[in-house]
Amino acid sequence: MGNQEILNRAVAALNNNLYRDKATIDYVGDIPYLTVMGKRFVCIVEPNLTLGMMVDKIPNDYKQPDKDVRCLYVTINATPKMLEVAKLPDINILDCAGNCNIQYQQKNGNIVFMIANKGEKPVEYITAKAYPIFLEKGLKVIFYLLLDKKNVGRPYREIMDATEVAIGTVKNIIDGLIYQQFVRVENNKRFLTNTDRLLMLWATNYGQNLKPKLIQTRFTFRNEENRRNWEKLVLPAGMVWGGETAAALTDGFITPGEFTIYTNAPAATLMKTGAVIPDADGEIAVYQKFWTGADVRTVPAALIYSDLMDTANGRCIEAAQKIKENELKYLL
Repeated sequence: MGNQEILNRAVAALNNNLYRDKATIDYVGDIPYLTVMGKRFVCIVEPNLTLGMMVDKIPNDYKQPDKDVRCLYVTINATPKMLEVAKLPDINILDCAGNCNIQYQQKNGNIVFMIANKGEKPVEYITAKAYPIFLEKGLKVIFYLLLDKKNVGRPYREIMDATEVAIGTVKNIIDGLIYQQFVRVENNKRFLTNTDRLLMLWATNYGQNLKPKLIQTRFTFRNEENRRNWEKLVLPAGMVWGGETAAALTDGFITPGEFTIYTNAPAATLMKTGAVIPDADGEIAVYQKFWTGADVRTVPAALIYSDLMDTANGRCIEAAQKIKENELKYLL
C-alpha cells in the first residue's frame, strides 16, 4: 500500500468519527497537511512506524517554520503502545482504522482540543508483511551485529557460534539485511548501514516477537528496605540487570519503578539473596538470556534501549534516548 492510499484511508476513518468540522488534506509541494478543527498538522506517513521513530527527532524534511503547525504520524496500524506514547506533547498519531491520539497544545501548555479513539479492529488485509529477519532467530543475529559493528564482517560460522543460530539461517538473515539495505558489500567485505533505523526496528520487533517468549517468572522485594537498596543486591552468577535498573546503573538518569533481570541460571536462584519472594504481580520480572558472552552487571546498551522503549512510558522513553545518545554512539 502506497503512502497516498494510507493517508486517504486514515483521514476517511478519522472523519467517520467526527460529527462536524471534517478533516481535510492539502499539500505544500509534496508534503501533506491535515487541517482539523481549524488547526494544521504536517503528516509524516510511515507504513512501518515504530516507537523509536515516533520519539526520535522529527525528520528535517518536516521541520516547519510555522510554529503553529504540529506533526502527525500516519500509519497502517497503530499499536496500543504507540497510542499511549502519543499522549505525550508534540506526538500525534492516526491509523487506517481510525485509532488515534491527536491533540493541539499551545506553547503555554493549554490544550486547544484532543481527539482520541482506540480499539478499532486492525486493518489486517493491508498490514505490511513482517520481514523474516525480524523474527526470533533474526532478532538474535541482529542483536549480535548491533553489539559491535565489526561483527557483521565475521565468518558465518563465527556468527553461528556466537548466536546459536544455524549457519544456513545466518546466511539467509545476512542476505535479508543486504536486501533491506542494512548491510552493504564492498570488495567482498560486509558493513552495517542505516544503523539508526535498524536499531529502532530491532527494538520494536524484539518487544513484540521475542521478549514475550523469554519471561520466566516474577518476584517482589521482601520489604521496602530491600527495594530501596536494590543497587546493593548482588545478583547470583548468570544474572544481569536490564531495563530501568540497567539504565539507572549506566547513567543514573532514571529511578527504577520496574526491575528487570535476565538470566541463564534458574530463576529461583534469586531467592538465595534473601531480598525477594515470589509474586506473580511483583515488580521484578525475570527473563531468559538469549545471547552469549561474558556477564557484566547490566545487559548491553541496545537491550537497555529496547526494554525502555517497550514500556511506552514517557520517563522511560526519555531515558532510552539518553542511552541512545551516550551509550550507542558507536552505531549512529
